Amino acid sequence: MTKIDSVRVHELLAPGDQPSADSHAKGQALEEAIRYVFEQIPGVSCLMQDQRNSFETEEIDLLFSNLAHEDGLVRFESELLVEAKNWKSNVGAIEVNWLASKMRRRNRSTGVLVAAKGITGNAERLTAARFEVATALNEGQQVILLTREELESVSTGERLAELLVKKKDHLIARADIYIADASELRQTRRGFRRGVGAFDDIVKGERSKRIEEAAALGVDIPENDAATAAMLRDEIEQGERSMEQTMSDPNHDPMGRDTREALMQALGICVAWLDALGYSDIEAIRINSSISGAGQLSASVGSRLWKALMGYYLDELQDHPDTSKEPILNGIAAMLIEEIWKIDDYVPEPDDF
Repeated sequence: MTKIDSVRVHELLAPGDQPSADSHAKGQALEEAIRYVFEQIPGVSCLMQDQRNSFETEEIDLLFSNLAHEDGLVRFESELLVEAKNWKSNVGAIEVNWLASKMRRRNRSTGVLVAAKGITGNAERLTAARFEVATALNEGQQVILLTREELESVSTGERLAELLVKKKDHLIARADIYIADASELRQTRRGFRRGVGAFDDIVKGERSKRIEEAAALGVDIPENDAATAAMLRDEIEQGERSMEQTMSDPNHDPMGRDTREALMQALGICVAWLDALGYSDIEAIRINSSISGAGQLSASVGSRLWKALMGYYLDELQDHPDTSKEPILNGIAAMLIEEIWKIDDYVPEPDDF
């Protein structure tokens, strides 16, 4: 396990924290801290820093090589682009869009934005920079956000790798960012596995149960993809209508059974469609359709975030028949599983740990 020296990180950041530091000094200090911390991830090393392109039109802050070590960034590309913004305020939409553009021009699907104070925008409404994160994802670029607090708090290279993988999974499933708290990051892997790791095992089991339940329905789907997409949309809209009725009339389906039935049927369609595409393994579906932990972003049925994400997914399936269906179906499945879980009101008991 590669321990990150917090004193060293503080020393590298200190020049940028001086009152006399200009924007260049602030950015340089953050870059040096990023370089040190990221190189503690197994299999990761810096290829270049502050490299301008041949046309002198843009600069890459940091480019890392990734050997996909088993304790490192196993599901990341061989090269990782990192942008540093050591600002006192939140980074805005223009900067997120600019990073996504750099990634597109270099044929990179994943990049990390280290923004000292985070980014602008509302998670529920997907405004400002958060909108650009979601837009970039739709266009094939995964912009992963890392804050300065996270950078300073992470305890080992392995924990940083776990965090980045978690952020990547959350982004793919929810089209939004995940921010860890300091207590989670300061734990070593062993301690983390005893606590949160045990909880993760419970979460994985509960997700698998619902996928198995959906698979057991044995839903017959049409051979025509457009018809299957329409069938899926109908079930999801039925669940949305049921939930809306319950919200307006508490006596309507108070236990959420009608809503659950419709959402489970929709999940059954997703599982059957994935099976038809060659993704029949329950564990593989569970991994690809889930995010680590209990979920940090709530996209409840009928909410604006639910409608934005689900609407996008369903439109892609129906309007773009040539699109890759597996990641979209996994995204829909992730949302459905979370909502079904809420209806089931599963709460881990202390004895589970």
